[in-house]
Amino acid sequence: MKAIAQNKKELRGYFRGLLAGLASVERKLADKLICKSLLSLEEFKNAHSIMTYLSFADEVDTLNFARRVLECGKRLIVPKVQTQKKNILPCEVKNLEEGLLPSLYGILEPDECHTHPVEAGEIDFHVIPALALDRSGFRLGRGGGYYDRFLSKIEGYFFTVGICYNCQLVEELPRETWDIPVNCIVTENGIIHLNDTNSEQTTNKRGGAS
Repeated sequence: MKAIAQNKKELRGYFRGLLAGLASVERKLADKLICKSLLSLEEFKNAHSIMTYLSFADEVDTLNFARRVLECGKRLIVPKVQTQKKNILPCEVKNLEEGLLPSLYGILEPDECHTHPVEAGEIDFHVIPALALDRSGFRLGRGGGYYDRFLSKIEGYFFTVGICYNCQLVEELPRETWDIPVNCIVTENGIIHLNDTNSEQTTNKRGGAS
């Protein structure tokens, strides 16, 4: 167990270095392609309530995607981190231009006056952040374990998408028993659908199969 934790710590440093080396122009193009792919998913089109993190620093940009969620007339849910409880509180956001403040981690979250919690079971579609993803859908997070705890408590069907740049996608990551794989991966190179046995079916950004 300690060996896995140490390995994850080293991998986090490695992927942070990769992200720091991405050119701004390359990153912006990738962000647009990832957003386009997210919006094209049938699971997104059929969903009523969408939860997405609001990106900061070196993460794949999700602010444009969040705006599109609202434009599509869907409910936008964003996570509010409860540090002391080590928990995620899902909150509905109706306007991205007000009521959001940086948290202790620098992530935009609803301020106290605009915190409108929703039941996690009401959320159909989750966009999950990752420092890295592997081709079985397992992710390397930032070490807090917030998302694995949050997702493990939800009952009923929901769809999860892990998003990252292609340089963050690897064949296999170290995993622990509580790690929860995502249903789908989106990078600038396309969409990887994962079925129940975690085999891949890849759709590239042009809409064909590869």
